[in-house]
Amino acid sequence: MDAKFQGSKKINKTVVKTLKKNISLDNADLEVEAGTTGLMGGERDSGSRAFLELTVPYGDFLILPKENEYGWVEGVTICCCGDDAVESLMQALIFSMEVYLDQINAKNQ
Repeated sequence: MDAKFQGSKKINKTVVKTLKKNISLDNADLEVEAGTTGLMGGERDSGSRAFLELTVPYGDFLILPKENEYGWVEGVTICCCGDDAVESLMQALIFSMEVYLDQINAKNQ
């Protein structure tokens, strides 16, 4: 895993260590930041936290909140066009999974 930045985010009063990676291809740039506390054996109050952020400095991407019939955000829609955009999105998702798995495994050791 080739992360260039280590940071942290606070989620519901819990600090999550994150790693950030820039994915730069000819026609797409994508920045991904991911991290987790690892599994903590609980639900919302005492359970784990995870963070994922995608930033698009350059490329053909559309990232929108997904709302339900009441206007509440219940998800996110990500669309991209072009081979480089698709490849950078795949690399970003693989990187985030590697971060999550590494942090969960490190916590369990």
